[in-house]
Amino acid sequence: MITPAATAAAVGRIRRACERIDRDPRRIRVVQPVVTAPAMDEFEARSISTGRLVTYLQYPYYGDVLASANAWDLETVQRMRQHPQLTSAPRVGDLTYHRHQMVEGPGSVIPWSWIQDCSAVGTVDECVTSLQRFIDAGADEVTTYGSTPRQNSALIEAWRKRPRGAR
Repeated sequence: MITPAATAAAVGRIRRACERIDRDPRRIRVVQPVVTAPAMDEFEARSISTGRLVTYLQYPYYGDVLASANAWDLETVQRMRQHPQLTSAPRVGDLTYHRHQMVEGPGSVIPWSWIQDCSAVGTVDECVTSLQRFIDAGADEVTTYGSTPRQNSALIEAWRKRPRGAR
């Protein structure tokens, strides 16, 4: 769950590394995974996206790297990790709780703007626009996860029909 800005930075690093080792950077395909929650009620969309992000941020090293890459506040991440629901769990959150159970608990600490910037949540058209931001940032493709193929069927159809730019 990285932002388009973090995607652009990663693509830049990959391309520069290829040039440094005399490898054609155009031969490297960058596929950006993006959590999607298209045309869902608010609670379901939040549970899919927020539940996933809580899981990633809960791990200290991975979560810190993720937050830093996205320019997110590490104090907020630490507050989320200290939520009683996570500190009292016998295992990590997603192994203890259903994603629905993490929305109001530790997920309530995560700013919604973080979710909106690294996911595709909202109407189908809003999700297409969100996914396109990753292509515009330099990814060659996007792949969706978090929601089911059935939940994504209208999004996939709209994505295939979207107007394509110069890329």
